[in-house]
Amino acid sequence: MVTICVDGENKTHKITDWTLWAGNDDGEVMLTCHFRSGKKYTRPLSVCQITPTVILRNVFLERKGDAVTSRAERVIIYGDKYAAVYYRESERPYIMKTTGLDFQQCSAFTEHAVFNYLCRVADERVFYARGNNKNIDENILRQIKKIVPHPDTALHAYCSGRSKKRDSPWGLIFPFGLNESQLMAVERAFSSQISVIEGPPGTGKTQTILNIVANILIQNKTVAILSNNNSAVSNVYEKMDKQRLGYVVARLGSTENRQQFFSTSISRSEEVLPDSPSANMIDDVLQQVKKHLNAINQVASLKAEINELSVEYKYLQQWQSQNLRPEELFSHKYRLSSRKTTDLMAYIHYLSDRRIGFRNRIDLLLNFRILKVKPLVIPERRLALFTSLQLSYYEKSI
Repeated sequence: MVTICVDGENKTHKITDWTLWAGNDDGEVMLTCHFRSGKKYTRPLSVCQITPTVILRNVFLERKGDAVTSRAERVIIYGDKYAAVYYRESERPYIMKTTGLDFQQCSAFTEHAVFNYLCRVADERVFYARGNNKNIDENILRQIKKIVPHPDTALHAYCSGRSKKRDSPWGLIFPFGLNESQLMAVERAFSSQISVIEGPPGTGKTQTILNIVANILIQNKTVAILSNNNSAVSNVYEKMDKQRLGYVVARLGSTENRQQFFSTSISRSEEVLPDSPSANMIDDVLQQVKKHLNAINQVASLKAEINELSVEYKYLQQWQSQNLRPEELFSHKYRLSSRKTTDLMAYIHYLSDRRIGFRNRIDLLLNFRILKVKPLVIPERRLALFTSLQLSYYEKSI
């Protein structure tokens, strides 16, 4: 509940509405009270008291649905209805209604060691730069020093080590094709504030970038594609242009690129395209694709595992043929599953050189149905059983 006092007198129950505004001359904040009789009464805010009043310092001011952000030195919120905004370059307040406004505390990442390290690196680059590179590095340093410490930026997440989670993506499209790792990379790019996608040449990184760009475009958003060389950016543009999407790309960067872009007229395709499928239809197909990709990945994983086991099985057979007599390969007598085989191998390893006692006999009988422990009494025969179990395990697994 808002309480309004004017000249020390509580006027809350006598008024129907109240407004704040800045005086035309000196910018002093004025309070106008609207009474039930239709009369209005205006007094300087300095002789009035509005409860609640909240003071915010060093905050960002944002209007919902607007991409523009302004940094205020001080904001005083009166009765959750009006905000008096003070900017650093002016003592005159700007009176705004709080409806649709959002206030965020400035980040302190510019004071972190990581950001200071980046500044020192930029300084060193300027010191050692020569020719045209010096102008570029000087510009980078100037831009770093002008960075706005907004808590929603990727730089804040990078310097503070805290990346914001986003809502799980829905309705993603993959017009440039995909495999399971690319699918995962695109989903993570939209669910995390920072994503690192890496891999050797030819693994589909550019394809992943194109799918990310496509999803940003269908959300009516913009995206900047940056690289330390023009060829990487040109590669993305050429693939977009090949799909007749070159007109959505502004090739900027160097002065030459900017001049060429603004001096060249952009031609858009007049081709009439069929209606696109609905987002629900796309998502249904994507779920099916995910199942197929997962199955393909499982098959590949199983094949790799079988190949690995086959190699190990081959060398184990060679070793056993050279070191064990046929009569010592008696693991088949126990008819154990693969899991029980590994459990028995672990138990034999546990026994090591220990003497088999009554408790061990009970364990072997209850867990492995082994009544005769003669093959386990002599250490050499115990080792032979262990290697025989290894061979049996590989035979069952393959």
